[in-house]
Amino acid sequence: MQYFVSKTSPRAILVLFDRGDTMLEGLRDVVKKEKVDTAAIT
Repeated sequence: MQYFVSKTSPRAILVLFDRGDTMLEGLRDVVKKEKVDTAAIT
């Protein structure tokens, strides 16, 4: 899994999953690492 964070406000995070990665666990990891309180997933 890779993710990229925008440098502008509002902050956007692009998450790229590898084959076999689980989406829910990956998103939880990114949210925790980036200290996200509220998010919209689209």
